[in-house]
Amino acid sequence: MKRSILIFFFIGLTLCADKNKNQIVNNDDVKFPVHSKVLQDGLKVRLSPGIQSPEIGRLKKNESLTLFRRSAGSVKVGKLNAHWYHVKTDAGLTGWVYGAYLTIERPSDYGNSTNDKEKLEKQLIKKVTGRWYGVTDTGKLKTFYLTLFPKNSKFEAGWHNKISQKGEYELTFEGQSIYVDLKVKHPMFKDIYGELIGQTFVMKANFRKEEWKFKITEKNPKSFTEMK
Repeated sequence: MKRSILIFFFIGLTLCADKNKNQIVNNDDVKFPVHSKVLQDGLKVRLSPGIQSPEIGRLKKNESLTLFRRSAGSVKVGKLNAHWYHVKTDAGLTGWVYGAYLTIERPSDYGNSTNDKEKLEKQLIKKVTGRWYGVTDTGKLKTFYLTLFPKNSKFEAGWHNKISQKGEYELTFEGQSIYVDLKVKHPMFKDIYGELIGQTFVMKANFRKEEWKFKITEKNPKSFTEMK
């Protein structure tokens, strides 16, 4: 009898924990409402927070949203771990979206003042400079790379440890995104941009008419010429 009581007790605790994970709250570290953009085409909007909840719509990449609140705890879906957000689209659709595929601006960290803007831009520059390699969806590094040197606005690009292209680059900023323009006639990489999502920096670029994610391997790299 005692064993049965203990089993029901632990089952009850487990159910309560699962329920609290998606409990809806307003959070102190994010001051809602905030603006957001969709990072993945076809992102599902659900009736309530959870992958078992009915789908009520889908979103397009770069579509603008307003976030009003989020689940109390982050939820693991596959290899990802993020909160669910209650959103509203410009077209008026409201529902819940998994936050791993959203840009999350944090007005509590960065406001509209000049100092806040400069602070954010410095952080983005620090994040984007270094040696980046293309990476597959499974996390495997490709052989093509882009190096953005932090001190002199110079870049190198190529395969393995060979330099195929070099020159200067220029940075522009938009919100929590940073865009990189390679100032050469036929750049090896195009549409290069990085985005700060919470505390995670995501880097992407177009290579041979295909968008690739990039992974940083060195923060203060030397030129491959100097390494020979």
